[in-house]
Amino acid sequence: MKELRNVIDNWLRGYVKQFDTVCLCIEETLEAVKNDDILDYAFYNKELLMDDLTALSKANEKIRGELGNQSIYLLDKCIQANADTYLDKLYQAIDTILSSDAEIAAGQFKPLADTLNMLASALACELLKERFSLRHLYRESVKLYDNVNDFTNAFNRFRQNHSHNVPFNTYDVVLKMNGGRNKRLMTINGFLGNLPEDFVPQECRNEKINRFLADRGGLFYKVQVDAHDSAMAITLAVEQMESVIDRAMLGYSLLDVEIQKTALVVLNTMTGNVYLAQQVNVTDASYADDEDVVNNMISKIDQIIFNPYIAEDVKDRLTSSLRHLRIGNTESDTGQQLVNYWVALEFIFSSPKAADSTIPRLEKYLLNVLMCCYANRRVTHLNQTLHKGGTLDNDKDWWKLSDAELTELINNQTSLLLRYHLQEMKAALRGNRDAAKTFFTNHKKHLYWQIYRIYRYRNKLIHEAAILPGLENVIRCQRFYLVLLLNQLIGYFSEADVKSLSMDSFFFEYTQKNNLLSNIIKQDLSGDERISKIMEIGVFSELIRQNI
Repeated sequence: MKELRNVIDNWLRGYVKQFDTVCLCIEETLEAVKNDDILDYAFYNKELLMDDLTALSKANEKIRGELGNQSIYLLDKCIQANADTYLDKLYQAIDTILSSDAEIAAGQFKPLADTLNMLASALACELLKERFSLRHLYRESVKLYDNVNDFTNAFNRFRQNHSHNVPFNTYDVVLKMNGGRNKRLMTINGFLGNLPEDFVPQECRNEKINRFLADRGGLFYKVQVDAHDSAMAITLAVEQMESVIDRAMLGYSLLDVEIQKTALVVLNTMTGNVYLAQQVNVTDASYADDEDVVNNMISKIDQIIFNPYIAEDVKDRLTSSLRHLRIGNTESDTGQQLVNYWVALEFIFSSPKAADSTIPRLEKYLLNVLMCCYANRRVTHLNQTLHKGGTLDNDKDWWKLSDAELTELINNQTSLLLRYHLQEMKAALRGNRDAAKTFFTNHKKHLYWQIYRIYRYRNKLIHEAAILPGLENVIRCQRFYLVLLLNQLIGYFSEADVKSLSMDSFFFEYTQKNNLLSNIIKQDLSGDERISKIMEIGVFSELIRQNI
């Protein structure tokens, strides 16, 4: 709702050019409101609010402005009415499910788990808006998992430490920069050539901290920030330092600032809360970090580069995209990361024809690739998880089991999360045709929303030169899409045996695959036949580990 309110406002001000952007955000908001039982709509009426937002999305140009202002007014009222209570209500709804002693009735486990899954997602989103870092929330979630036998107390502690308006901690954060030329920054408050000897007491030090504190021609930046956790403290410290450097560049034009990836965080030296932390974002997927993968990918890319039958523009787009992916990975500024990843994506889908717009091509063909990979990736990841956990023999695939064997596998799962995923995938891909259609339709819809969200942020960065906080969540998706796309592109062109190959050949191949997928979903097939046919649609995976 907050995002929609800002999108409508920016459209009214002329910053968002296309009304379709507003409509997409309305569509996403309507689905969220439809599935929501937590917000208090007493300020108006839930059904009437949905009707008003729908009316805006369908309005003609003459009345869009009036309805847009009316929608902002209603959204503001809803946000204000729930600002102080929404998080507590989420906790209460989750606690009601988890603390119940009632036995779950037959067939009710998955619906209950669906509700819990939705509430947990909403809780995570709300805590991010409360300015907790994703890295911190991940760490705290692992603690919940590790304390499953004392879960009630662990959950209560989590709730107490992550409530609305919980007090901030005060952190001293020290960043270190390379390069002696930057010593001129010592004229500015916060920049130091050396830290005071007593800044970190000897009893709080270790070998790594001593190495960090040792002056090797670099420069320190020390700042005090208020934050919920150390990862957010580092983010705020970097933002403050970059803001200072931006101003200093006007006088020191030859600055070449390289911030080290490790920051020193001091919460309280009296309690020994002094530690080093990496400026690394949590990603939604794990990526390859393997010598064999490196050699394999280099070999495949060389095959493409030296293949005379592959069009030169394919090679140009591949090498350019790889370059921008690498630059994006090394950027410390999230805005520059997003721009580099977007340039890589956009160049792949650009057309030499002036009349062809890149964005519709990106939307169409990227969706085809992502849709083709979705089921295969989730099915394969679940299979690997079952093998790793020892609940399925390594020579077996869960989707090839008989219905009786699969039911037994589900019932024998001691991990409720694995049990839930198995039931979800069984219902979606081995259930009836409507369930399969809903599974893929929902994913396509979510991809569509996210691609245009990324594009909207890209426009704000490029056209408005905006400095946007909180981009990490969008960038994770963007980077994942780019890496997965490059996997498929490299796999296709390195193994294709057609003599004349252009970029359109790749797009047409995945258009055909997506058409085949759509046809499989439409057919009235048995569950095992449907999932077998879906898994026969070949996709490549090298750089990304199989992860959901």
